Amino acid sequence: MIDSSGGAKQSVDGWESCKNLCTRNRSFGGKREFNSLDSFRRRRFFRRRSGYLYGNNRPSVRGSNSQNSTIFSEGGLGAIQAFHQPLMDAFSREQKNSKESRRRENANDSSQPKSQNDKLKIAIRFEDGSWSSPAEISYTGTCYGVIRALASRWPTLTQRHIDASQSKFSKKENPSSVQKASGKYEFNHGCLAPDLYEFCYTVSDLEGEWGEFSRSMEVSPRFLVRNDSKVVYMKVKQSGAPNSTSVVLEPGKARPFYWSDFRLPKLVSVVPFDASGIDDEKFRWSGGFDPCNLGMTPVRIRNGKMNIHLTADDCATTSIRVLVEVRPGTGGHGINVSLREEAPDGDGSLFRIENLSPFPIWLSQDGVLANPIASTRNTSNRTSFVDGDCIQPSSRSTFALDVPYRQGKYAHRKEASLSELMHVRAALAPLSSRIGIESVKVIGLATMGETIRLNPMKLPSKLTSQGQDILRTIRILGVVATDGPTRVLRFW
Repeated sequence: MIDSSGGAKQSVDGWESCKNLCTRNRSFGGKREFNSLDSFRRRRFFRRRSGYLYGNNRPSVRGSNSQNSTIFSEGGLGAIQAFHQPLMDAFSREQKNSKESRRRENANDSSQPKSQNDKLKIAIRFEDGSWSSPAEISYTGTCYGVIRALASRWPTLTQRHIDASQSKFSKKENPSSVQKASGKYEFNHGCLAPDLYEFCYTVSDLEGEWGEFSRSMEVSPRFLVRNDSKVVYMKVKQSGAPNSTSVVLEPGKARPFYWSDFRLPKLVSVVPFDASGIDDEKFRWSGGFDPCNLGMTPVRIRNGKMNIHLTADDCATTSIRVLVEVRPGTGGHGINVSLREEAPDGDGSLFRIENLSPFPIWLSQDGVLANPIASTRNTSNRTSFVDGDCIQPSSRSTFALDVPYRQGKYAHRKEASLSELMHVRAALAPLSSRIGIESVKVIGLATMGETIRLNPMKLPSKLTSQGQDILRTIRILGVVATDGPTRVLRFW
């Protein structure tokens, strides 16, 4: 279709011409006149695209009424659109720069900075949401960045559900069909979902002879979550968000991830998912981890009944390894999050606990529920979450973090590093008991060769004086060692 905004004539197929590209009076103008004797000519046209590469095979979009769907379907591809900036194209910028250069030469002021507009601002919005802050894109070279767009046009009125407003209408009456008496206006509910969409963009010059004037801007989801497991289904959501906003990941599949509520912390929680739906609440959601923190992090998975002593038959997954890495070609802004379960016995895991001593040992992440209360205890079982994980004699188990993200205590409350999080509280009694509190020791798994000694003499016993003398000389030694890629805390 011909762009006739400047009065292009259909008789000449929308062509316009000029005599000289370097002069203002003889260059292209807004009248769109055509003269066959002119040396330069051009034609402006545009074409409408369907928006998707596969016609009617449109990916599902998450709106106010469908919270579980995502922007892109599995394997879906986005759209290719043409974008033109008519007020500041390459030729106009070159004319402006030449004019300013001549002005500075005439003024003989070479120290004056070059005052040219070298940034192009482009904003993005999702459906009917508010426009994002504009991305400043340079006219030359390759540039990268991140754009955040809200799903709601009115963030101050954002809410998750609009059932109250929908209940005003009867079941037979659709709110979208409510019209005024004149019948000209139709009213629909605006999107009030607090979703926040983060995109990363890459702008680069096109290859070929027109690459000097044309550039390509590629927009993709900033976070891609992939399930590297072969058998375990997983759910992923923003920490603190409703369970209905979670994204289901099949084994070997990847999905884009967006924030369900911009008012909540930007943390991600994960939980194994039973695809049969028989026991959907078997596991609890893990602690929230930061998807921008590069590296590997072990995340603890608990069962729904808060039972600490889980066997291989009760729970095949006790920890999940989270790998956060930069996606190539995004300038460090695109992030891939890979999830994979770890063996309960710690074989091949990031961290493992081995108890070679004749005493049971209780362990927990340092700083988790440091001041337990009676209401947190499980009355149906003597063990509780605050007691810690019990490692029986001559057994081993994987170790993961119940709190994968925590703000630091100092330095303006920066996030704690992995070495600061990997501090373990160990005792020969439940950690919430009096004996456990008195005999607890803290050791860092990130420090190779660090040791602790646990004193069995603090345990209540009915030994004779001779037995007490022998027990007084015994110490349980814990040493941090390595077993290939696994960091091991070994007691004997």
